Amino acid sequence: MRAGRHKDPDREPRPRRRATYTRPHGVRHLFAAYDLTKNQLYGHIKKTKNRSKFLEFCRYLRSLHPLDMRITIVCDNYSPHLTTKRCQRVATWAAANNVEIAYTPTNSSWLNRIEAQFTALRYFALGGTDHASHKDQGSMIRRYIICGTSTPLSAYTTMCAGGYSRTGSVADLVTQGPLDRFG
Repeated sequence: MRAGRHKDPDREPRPRRRATYTRPHGVRHLFAAYDLTKNQLYGHIKKTKNRSKFLEFCRYLRSLHPLDMRITIVCDNYSPHLTTKRCQRVATWAAANNVEIAYTPTNSSWLNRIEAQFTALRYFALGGTDHASHKDQGSMIRRYIICGTSTPLSAYTTMCAGGYSRTGSVADLVTQGPLDRFG
């Protein structure tokens, strides 16, 4: 048998995923927050990632809690999150809205609890997929945010649009493909 041939000559070749070294339609950015008390992930997908979009997402997070409750938003040192001498919008908004913006030290994003959620999102919702459009990819991310963080990974339950539900262990979750998880 020659190299590169499958032992079953009648088998259809596996479809190849598209190369991603060019992105003619741009990329999308996920603004996400993880509420530790509710074990809930929140996320917005945007075309651009700048200070205005960050403040828009912060306003959304603020709207989820009463104004007399102080909330803390932990951020990495990505420039739209920072208050600079030139732009005080983030600090001004935070002070006026009973919000503390806490920054992780440089090269220490692992201290931010949301990083584990991003790893799970990449593994369970995006790994091994090839979305035809940004809309399809956004739909998969939103389904993960809605279904994937509702229970701990040790005993998960997934409920999807058709009313289908499945319960199992982490071992079941790992052995299924990313699309199998959603029925």
